[in-house]
Amino acid sequence: MKALWSDSDTKRRDFFRRYAIYYKVILPDNADYVLVTDDEGNFCGFAALVCRANSAEIVFLIIEESRRKQGYGSFLLSEIEEALKNSRIPVVRVVLPPRDEMTGLFTKAGYQLFDGEAEYAVPIASLHYCASFRKQIEEVKPDKAKTLSEITPDERKLLLKYFDEEKITDHKLLDNRRSSVVLKGGEVRAVFLCERVAGGVIIEYMYTEKDHPEYLMDCLRATTHYIAEHPGKERDLMISVSLENEKGVRLLKYFTDGMIEPEIITREIYAVKNV
Repeated sequence: MKALWSDSDTKRRDFFRRYAIYYKVILPDNADYVLVTDDEGNFCGFAALVCRANSAEIVFLIIEESRRKQGYGSFLLSEIEEALKNSRIPVVRVVLPPRDEMTGLFTKAGYQLFDGEAEYAVPIASLHYCASFRKQIEEVKPDKAKTLSEITPDERKLLLKYFDEEKITDHKLLDNRRSSVVLKGGEVRAVFLCERVAGGVIIEYMYTEKDHPEYLMDCLRATTHYIAEHPGKERDLMISVSLENEKGVRLLKYFTDGMIEPEIITREIYAVKNV
């Protein structure tokens, strides 16, 4: 086995970015990449990590399916940890979905596992049986809200300016077809930002003008109507919000009519190790 860091190799860095997009991951521009090959130089997998002053985060790690359970993942982790030791970065962590097959790899390598932030989740299919949701959202077409995939280039510039002002830095991870916005009079009036994750759609951010709560409802309509138009891809999904998002929790509670007992779920596990 051999490990090779990408350093300033532009072509290799571009390849890694395209490779990660296949797995629906957008790699940060400041990520460092390391690949692992077999003894003949064949590509077997790679990892991307972002280093900070006192810690590093593995933002992507994949081993080619035909090479799994052959020691390549462990070898890749050991190379990362050795590099961090040399750079005097004491802690490395990675975020994993629960029950991910990679969990065993990190446990075996001495990482401690911690549950991530809990979420308040409702199955999208169950919302169809709730009268409030059906009458106010499903049966009413969006009026002013549009999904982010429908906005014009000028409207996108306006939205990006809003992201910058509100310090929303992870907007590249958003799902533009499920996130929605109300733009009126050259201003952002409401925003409903969602991320498509394994097993569901999580509401990452919500905003509406104080005097116009109906704008937020309209954003939810735009998102819901997109989901309804793609039933094959959206089967068995959950829509969820962080427990700390009080406005989002109230919104979901309102639409369930007390008929559905929402689930408290954890989508992420943190694997942490002192190196």
